[in-house]
Amino acid sequence: TKVDDQYGDNNPKIYIRRGRLLLTLDLPEDGKQEIARALERRPDMTEALMAMGQAAFKSKHYQTSIDYYERALEKQPEAPKAHYRLGMSLVYTDQRREAARHLQKAIEYGYENPEIYETLGYLYKDLGKRQLAVESFKSYLKKSDEEDISNATRRQMLQQIKNLGG
Repeated sequence: TKVDDQYGDNNPKIYIRRGRLLLTLDLPEDGKQEIARALERRPDMTEALMAMGQAAFKSKHYQTSIDYYERALEKQPEAPKAHYRLGMSLVYTDQRREAARHLQKAIEYGYENPEIYETLGYLYKDLGKRQLAVESFKSYLKKSDEEDISNATRRQMLQQIKNLGG
């Protein structure tokens, strides 16, 4: 389907929605083109910057995703999802210290997915911050629903805590 240009000019979110749909359908290049249309109309639109970062991440262009998430954070410095996604992109570029910092900010600003604590646990472990790693793994277990964690994952978390002296 085609979006009327005038409608798209007044409602650039339509391009973001279409782009995200195409990303979900595993059509990243088509998705990026749609999101780019929103950015053409509103270059500083945070939602479009986030969507483009998501598209770049999905295509494994992690540095590009970092650039988009940083631009989004310039517009909304306390956006928890932007900090989370930036943190995850930084993980994939081996910038562990910065990744941990942004993941902590995501939590501070209200990001609530328990899996962030698992990621933080491993980051802190890699950074040699044993106590923070233990606290993160414990938070993951505490904040996750019983049915959402497999027995293997639970055992792995408990083993990590034990190995770290917690």
